[in-house]
Amino acid sequence: QLIHSNEIKNKNIIEDSYNAEVLNINEENITFLYKFSLCPAVQIFDYNNLNIDYQEPKVSDIEIENQIQMILNKRKNHNSDKEANIVQDKDTVEINFHGTVENKEFTGSTAKNYKLTIGNGDFIPGFEEQLINHKKGDKFTITLTLPEEYNELANKEAKFEVEILNITSSSNTELTPDIIRTFGFPNVNTLDELKQYFKKTILEQKTKAEYERIKNIIVNKIVDEVELDYYPENILNSQINWFNQSYAQVAQQSGLTLDQYIEKEQIFKTKAKFDELIKEQSMKNMKLMFAIDKIANELKVSVSPDQIDDEVCSMAIKNKVSPDQMWEIIRRNDSLDQVKGNLLQEAVFNKLIEKLIQKKRC
Repeated sequence: QLIHSNEIKNKNIIEDSYNAEVLNINEENITFLYKFSLCPAVQIFDYNNLNIDYQEPKVSDIEIENQIQMILNKRKNHNSDKEANIVQDKDTVEINFHGTVENKEFTGSTAKNYKLTIGNGDFIPGFEEQLINHKKGDKFTITLTLPEEYNELANKEAKFEVEILNITSSSNTELTPDIIRTFGFPNVNTLDELKQYFKKTILEQKTKAEYERIKNIIVNKIVDEVELDYYPENILNSQINWFNQSYAQVAQQSGLTLDQYIEKEQIFKTKAKFDELIKEQSMKNMKLMFAIDKIANELKVSVSPDQIDDEVCSMAIKNKVSPDQMWEIIRRNDSLDQVKGNLLQEAVFNKLIEKLIQKKRC
């Protein structure tokens, strides 16, 4: 039989925050003394009227064009670093050639390591076109008729013995569906779809950045302005222990003890300073935790079992384990409350930022 006091029933008790002490054992009863932590009173600012200017994310045509140009430049740099398999229009080709008319050389008929770009028209008409579809290392003969500017050789047949030394792919700036598909973006096949894809991507990035900016402002406001009438000792000690363990792991990864790590780091230097800073941060974390709980209760924000399951699945993917394995890790580390707390915190920030957006749009 468990004997307990009814006095605790109506108190605002923090779950799992008690210490138990056995006071008496006899043949009929065991008497325990339970010491519970009560939720501190939280004095908070008017979060319904936050004076924060929400910056509505927008995407300009220039930003979209810049993204397109960026992937074109990457493609150009990639192609310029590798040799193409066969000569195509706009490619740059390095060749040796030896030309004759009636078995005699003529001015400009011979060169080594000569570079020309297919399609620029810098060579004798018909020459560049006959390079297309040849491969590096190919040796072949090009036959063509010399134009009028060759004076006495005009309209005569010239033969060129050609060797392809190198082929460098061009950067084709015409965004055809075939080229767009090579970028690998899902369900993007046309230029309009590519622009819409980048518009959506940039907007998501800007929205996330603005969310983080507002969130940081609110967090700092909570840390600076929220007041707790006391800090529950067991929770404060738990936070401090967590920081000690985290820093001990960091020190171990560097081959150091915690004391050696503290002495090495400029921000700490001494154990006393280290203890002071982690206690200060622990108290800030507690302010945030109790403020979030208060706001969540007042705004009726909660976390559903399905949301927890989704979060655990996301964690499993990130950690490359199965959901069942992730649940086992969470149980082993007794970290389910932390998962719930993180989700609740994000839900509260989403609600507050949603209010800011509605206020801005009104």
